Amino acid sequence: MKNYLLVVSACLLTCLSLQGQLSKKEKAIINSVSENQAEAMDFLKETVNINSGTLNLEGVKKVAQLYKKELEEMGFDTEWIPMPEEMQRAGHLFAVRNGKKGKKITTDRAS
Repeated sequence: MKNYLLVVSACLLTCLSLQGQLSKKEKAIINSVSENQAEAMDFLKETVNINSGTLNLEGVKKVAQLYKKELEEMGFDTEWIPMPEEMQRAGHLFAVRNGKKGKKITTDRAS
């Protein structure tokens, strides 16, 4: 997943590069994206090849497990929030990352 996010970042930075010189950090991000593009595409293929339509509860859970692993590797705490059985829906993957820098988003689930 981190690589997928890097691909998106590279697209944004490419647009910015058309407006001026890139910083060292921006160049490093673009290089990282280029180096990890194949891995990102493999992850995307793995994700979309899982039958995870709304009514395929097991498929939704399977996709959630893929993202859970990636999110936890990036330092997020994850929680699976099941839906009531009568709703016939799988549930939601909820991820939180607490920190001291940057903007804060608070929720009643964050600890």
